[in-house]
Amino acid sequence: MSIQVKNISGLDSYGTSIHTFGGRFEEAASDTVREFNTNLEGEKAEAINAFFEKLNTIQKTVFKEAPKDIMTYGQKIFTFTGELKGLGFSSLAFTDDDSMTALTKSLEGHQRDEIDSVKSKVIQALQQAVDVMGGGDATIPNFDTTVENMILEEVQARKDTHQGIKTAHENLETDISNSAERFETLTALTLNAKAVASIPVLNILDAIKSGDLSKDNMNYLDAAYTSDDVEIIKVLISESTYENKQEFFENIARAKVDEVSLSTTMLVASRLEKAADKGEVDGLRAFFEVLSNRDVKDVQVYTAKLSSSIDTIVDGINAQGQKLRKPLPKGYNSEQYQEWLKEEEGAKERLKALKESSVRYGRLNNILTYMNTEKFGKVTITVKGVSQGYGKTGDYTVTTKRNIKAGSFASSKTNGEYTFTVQDIGIDRKDASETITESSYKELDKLGKLNKLGELREQKERLWMETTYNISKNVISSNPAAGFFWDIMEAAATTKEEKELLTEVTKKGLNGLDKVELQKYNTLKDYGGNIAGDVIEHFEKAQEIQEELDKIDTDLLNQDMDTGGRAIKEGDNTYKNISGQSRYDFEANLRMADLQQNGLRGYYFRQILEKEGNNVETAVEKLEKLETQLNAIDPSGDYTKEVKSLLSGEDTTSINQLGGEKLVKGLNEFQNVTQDIKDYNFNYDNYSKNEGLYFNKLVGIGGN
Repeated sequence: MSIQVKNISGLDSYGTSIHTFGGRFEEAASDTVREFNTNLEGEKAEAINAFFEKLNTIQKTVFKEAPKDIMTYGQKIFTFTGELKGLGFSSLAFTDDDSMTALTKSLEGHQRDEIDSVKSKVIQALQQAVDVMGGGDATIPNFDTTVENMILEEVQARKDTHQGIKTAHENLETDISNSAERFETLTALTLNAKAVASIPVLNILDAIKSGDLSKDNMNYLDAAYTSDDVEIIKVLISESTYENKQEFFENIARAKVDEVSLSTTMLVASRLEKAADKGEVDGLRAFFEVLSNRDVKDVQVYTAKLSSSIDTIVDGINAQGQKLRKPLPKGYNSEQYQEWLKEEEGAKERLKALKESSVRYGRLNNILTYMNTEKFGKVTITVKGVSQGYGKTGDYTVTTKRNIKAGSFASSKTNGEYTFTVQDIGIDRKDASETITESSYKELDKLGKLNKLGELREQKERLWMETTYNISKNVISSNPAAGFFWDIMEAAATTKEEKELLTEVTKKGLNGLDKVELQKYNTLKDYGGNIAGDVIEHFEKAQEIQEELDKIDTDLLNQDMDTGGRAIKEGDNTYKNISGQSRYDFEANLRMADLQQNGLRGYYFRQILEKEGNNVETAVEKLEKLETQLNAIDPSGDYTKEVKSLLSGEDTTSINQLGGEKLVKGLNEFQNVTQDIKDYNFNYDNYSKNEGLYFNKLVGIGGN
């Protein structure tokens, strides 16, 4: 490692200037800050208080925290230069690990040899003088000890200086890295503050008065970073003012989206999913028809950004589903297994709600990706200098368009899929298009392998590269935007009964609820708060699983998990936009998470429990005996040490590390090595079938 500081005084001046600027910023800001009272009472008081809390938070961040962070950054710089000056450097400091090693060796070796050589010559000269004088002593008392101490002191001094520079540099690197992360957050928060401040206060107050903006969804303001965000959010918080609800959806479809952030398009996606849930087909029809009639460029950007947003939301839904299921107990205490089964049963309703929400988002994304890959929208081409006859030339303009026919968008009452008619330059296609959602890999595989989604995937990645706060993990895990994300996740996990309760709250307020309803409402809010804080960890794991699946070049793992997918059907046998993305198969994601969390322990416990007539105590005893037998099997062939670790639930090997192909081959080999185990030898086909049935039932598919 080599460290060189070329201008210590210049760097010191830089740090001091930054610190001074922060101080002046803080002083100027102190005259601007106004604390808003958040203890108001009366009608809509909760919403107004929530808005004032938002303003107070913005002020605290921009006018108090930001200047302090700037001052801290400057202080870290001149602390570094001060440490260098303390080591004896004034203008330039340099050190290098290899050079330091060479210098130390030189002092301890070559330098000592040089001194010994000089010592020998001096003693020789002294001895000659003694001989001439006829008496005296030619020895040099304590010479070796003194030299050794001097060399050691020089070596230590240079080591201390070297380490001092390194430590100062390492501390500065850490401090600057922390400051960089903090400044990124501050940038996002400042942009959010600027965006919120640009929304007229009357718009906010009208939205609060109408009920479109309440305490519970005030977090929507956290999604605003750009002028495009602001315009969309102004529409979203004024929904009740539209006498014609279709016009509301049309205005969302017409929105400018070139500079819109991921957080805002997530809000749009959430509103579309809500429309799908409530059966607002007229609203969805208005949105997709207007969107399909925009310029191709606008359609491309809007559909890609909405698709990215839905991907992020569905990753969150999968994460929340994983969070709802607890790991199987590690020991063999039957009471703990009883409790686990109780929690598993208690999670069913919310898992079902999450599954249904995931399907709705998948259908919407299906239409969006179809519109993107098939290049919906209009293109206007102008050719200059076209002959118009009689020796005259001029410009010739032609417009081509692919759009959804007005009035054709509809929803099937039997399966919830959407149908619509596509027009090319005003001419209806022969067959209507229909969204297809398959929960089974085998069924999806029958559709073929035709898709154009690779290009779209690259487009979606490019669209969010311009700003760090648009990257999904940052949006989800950072303070500025996390609030609205939790709102979306809580809505997705809300059961039908709970949704009806929330509708009553919207209509009557909390005062209109009876004691039972109020208790249910409070329980629901507690649930939301408890679940939200821990979803981040699972969110990242869900994305990691998806990333790994995207990298797998075979269908093996998707087959194993019976992963379904989506497509657009045109006519009887024509399929477009086929996608087998596992993120949209909620139960397959639960299966993968269960395998990661528990290995095959969960599968075996469920099988034994069924055989034992749901006698938990007996099932746990037999599980312990079985696992003793399984643990005694040594790894061999494709049943590697890593595969054994995963399947035994040790949680030391991840699916990501192993990869789909090794996992499936390992499961097949596991079938071979367990053939001697009576009653519970592993059968790959039975495993796939039984686990598919269990998780389907867990999320409300195929009975209870």
